Amino acid sequence: MAASERTTVAEGLPSAEELMLLLEQQDLMMESLVDEVSNCKKIIAELTAQIEDQEAVPTTSKASMGEMRRDISGALRTIDELRDQERALEAEIERMKSEEQASSPLKAVDELRTQMREAEFERDRISRELAAEKAERDRMRFRVEEVR
Repeated sequence: MAASERTTVAEGLPSAEELMLLLEQQDLMMESLVDEVSNCKKIIAELTAQIEDQEAVPTTSKASMGEMRRDISGALRTIDELRDQERALEAEIERMKSEEQASSPLKAVDELRTQMREAEFERDRISRELAAEKAERDRMRFRVEEVR
C-alpha cells in the first residue's frame, strides 16, 4: 500500500483501509476473547460437577481456578484496551466526517461506523459474559469454602 493510499498528505488522516484493518484486528481479538470465555465456562462446568459429585474440590481444581482468574483478568484488560482503541477510532471517524466538505458521508465511513457499533455490541456482550463467569466463580469459591 503506497503512502498516498494510507493517509492524505495534507491532512495526515488514516485511510478507510487502515481503519478497516484496525476493526478486523479488533474482531480477531474479540473472537479470541469469546474462545477464552468458552474455556472458562467449561472449567466452571467441570468444577461444578466435581463439587456436586464429590462435595470436595481437588487440589488441581484450585490451580484451575487460579488460572481461570488470571485468564478472566487478562480478558478484562484486553476488553478495556479494545474499548480505548474503539473510542479512538470513533473520534477519528467523527473528525474525518466533520472535515468533509460534501453533505453526504462516504460509504466507507458509514460501513466503518456500522462495524464499530457491531464491535461495541459484541464487546458489551462479552463483558456481560465475563461478569457472569466471575459471579459464577465467586459462587463456586463460596461453595468450596462451605464444603471445607
